Formats: sequence, structure tokens, C-alpha cells
Amino acid sequence: MFEIKEIYQDIKDGMSLQKVHKKYGGFSIYVPKVQENYKNEVIKEFNGYNQASLATKYNVSLNTIYKIIREHRSNEKNS
Repeated sequence: MFEIKEIYQDIKDGMSLQKVHKKYGGFSIYVPKVQENYKNEVIKEFNGYNQASLATKYNVSLNTIYKIIREHRSNEKNS
């Protein structure tokens, strides 16, 4: 997955549209929505089965929910 800033930088640096298409074509681009403190809310509300509803509620991808939970569990393990 690529961030929009990577594509923007390539275009800004003069990469042709054909090369941009060849490099990024078919890949998903994730543009995160900025929300205050939603990660803490996700951790509090997560019950092991509600990933999809949390993703919808906080308007983020399912992968983002998995990442938040994974990081939280890793931090708990290392504490």
C-alpha cells in the first residue's frame, strides 16, 4: 500500500504519467482520516469480534483497526 505523499513526490519530481501508472497501477492508496483520540476509543471498544463495525464507526480501514490492536497488544507485552 502506498501513501499519497509518495505518488505526489514522484509527480512533483517530474515522473511521467505513464511511469506513475506503471509504478502504482493496481495498488491501493490509503488516505487516513484525521480524528482525535480514536485509537484509544478503538482499544476500549474492541471485543475481539467487532473490527468491521469499529472501522465503519471511525471511518478507517479494517487494516487500520488490526494495526491499532496489534500495536496495543505489542506495547502491553513489552510493558
